[in-house]
Amino acid sequence: MSRPPRDPATVIARQERERRAAEAMSPKARASLDYIVGLVTDDCRVARADVFSPRRGIGAISEARQLAMYLAHHYAQPGPDDTISSLLPGYFNRDRATVAWAVKTVNLRLTWDKKFQRRVAKLSDMIRQAYAINAVSELP
Repeated sequence: MSRPPRDPATVIARQERERRAAEAMSPKARASLDYIVGLVTDDCRVARADVFSPRRGIGAISEARQLAMYLAHHYAQPGPDDTISSLLPGYFNRDRATVAWAVKTVNLRLTWDKKFQRRVAKLSDMIRQAYAINAVSELP
């Protein structure tokens, strides 16, 4: 059974809602997302602007973007009026399917790539430690 074609106006309206949600996110959510992206860009040695670029990019950039989306999906601290699924697409200038694909891709790679597992574990530990000592502003 095939899906009916998507109405372009509906897709554009949803993307606009996601972009507005990302712009209106709470300071707590923005601080946690900015911190996670900063860690990933430093670790992967890519420019922050490349992670948010509308282009697909080379392998290192797309890997960093997917890793940032994965970590943000698992560790970002949304505000009281925010949800991660509504914030990430607008924050990363991508649609929801791309964010879901990034999380799925990283999960799959974690099943077989030991070096990548260590890298993700190191970044996850750094995020948890930062949250524990309130190094990220406005986090509990």
